[in-house]
Amino acid sequence: MLNRMREAELMDDPNLDEHKHVEALRSLARLNAVSSSASILWQAIRRMARRRKLNKLRILDIATGGGDLPVQLIRYAENDGIELQILAVDKSPTALTFGRNLAKQHSLEAQIDFAELDVFVDDLPADYDVITCSLFIHHLDPEQAISLFNKMRLAAKRLVVVNDLLRSQLSYRLVWLGARLLSQSPVVRFDSTASVRAAFTTEEMRDMAMQSGMSNCAVTYRFPCRQLLVWSPNADDSIH
Repeated sequence: MLNRMREAELMDDPNLDEHKHVEALRSLARLNAVSSSASILWQAIRRMARRRKLNKLRILDIATGGGDLPVQLIRYAENDGIELQILAVDKSPTALTFGRNLAKQHSLEAQIDFAELDVFVDDLPADYDVITCSLFIHHLDPEQAISLFNKMRLAAKRLVVVNDLLRSQLSYRLVWLGARLLSQSPVVRFDSTASVRAAFTTEEMRDMAMQSGMSNCAVTYRFPCRQLLVWSPNADDSIH
């Protein structure tokens, strides 16, 4: 088992060259596609929507990055006859510009809004059915993660879904290989393995969620190197 070790990631540097940042966002979108990140999220959302017979959902996507996951979520939802309205938030202006351009390329400007938001400074917007968060928790200290989980728990009407890396030797090897096969970005190649070292185990993730008040959360492994946390005010919707 890898010991948790956090180090500054290049993508977190506010002075990162914009061209390198955009190149990294493109690479991360490819890695998300290969690792089925949107599908991992959508399976939990669809299960809840079908159980509750809902055909419209409002989703808040926290730390959205390049916005590729909201685009893919809408595509999955369309195939299942569910209409989504998504607010994608991030504190990076470069990421938000990238996301807006991506949504425009897919003609989804009417369904995806983007807004600048710092989750540790600003309140989370209210009245969203589902709150999603991908590949962000590993950037945080445990105390910060607990604080964010608590904010999401209080703000979500129906469901919280968190997709993040899993810290393990296998994850480290797979992420190292994937970053080199699928990306030429030196930012992604450095940050990918740094992210695995900074990630939590499923037990650590569950413990932090429980401390935040998510007493009926479910945290499960997702191939090849991810974990999924699902919580709902209704315990039935947290079951995988």
